[in-house]
Amino acid sequence: MAEIPGVHRYYYHSASKEPWEFLFLLFRPTLILPHWRKFLREAGEVPYLPADCTPIRLLRMIVTDAAAGRITDPLIASSSVYQFMTELTRLQKTTLRNRENWSENIQIAVEYIENNYSKMISIDHLAEHVSLSKYHFIRRFSSSTGLTPGAYLTRVRTEKAMELLRGTTFSIEVIAEQVGYSSGSYFIKAFRSITGVTPGEFRSGGESLVYRKLFFD
Repeated sequence: MAEIPGVHRYYYHSASKEPWEFLFLLFRPTLILPHWRKFLREAGEVPYLPADCTPIRLLRMIVTDAAAGRITDPLIASSSVYQFMTELTRLQKTTLRNRENWSENIQIAVEYIENNYSKMISIDHLAEHVSLSKYHFIRRFSSSTGLTPGAYLTRVRTEKAMELLRGTTFSIEVIAEQVGYSSGSYFIKAFRSITGVTPGEFRSGGESLVYRKLFFD
């Protein structure tokens, strides 16, 4: 998931037994920028998507239609791109609901995050906790949950912060410390990146933000 211009590169592993297949979908994300940013925050720039998942099947259809000349105007093109981004978002939500199907290692890692979110948790520590190399842990975690370990931790912390913001009179600094952030400013930035509002706006908000379980229901 690359932005142009941007700093990115890819490598072909010489030990790979299967050749790569490239399917490019190049688009301007102006109209779907919130979905694009959200997916990048959660899944990372190199997400694992099964070959038979809906977004990949849709991507193949778009490429086939383009090659056959069936995408004849900008409106059809925009509709195809929007549907692709929608399916990526739906895949994230569906993956999160299938927790019982996650491998034992990933379930242990998730439980650790949910029980220790207020501490400084590093990827290296999580990988060691479940006896996996850092590379394999990140890959398995992302393919199972649809989120990078860091994004999952941020979501857990945000949910806990929501409960404290609506259920207590603690200051923003105190809540930031209780959910695991080193400073109030960093907490505000992380909270806003997920919810679209600041902690203060959420605390004083009306019916538009009455949820408690925003992410895992």
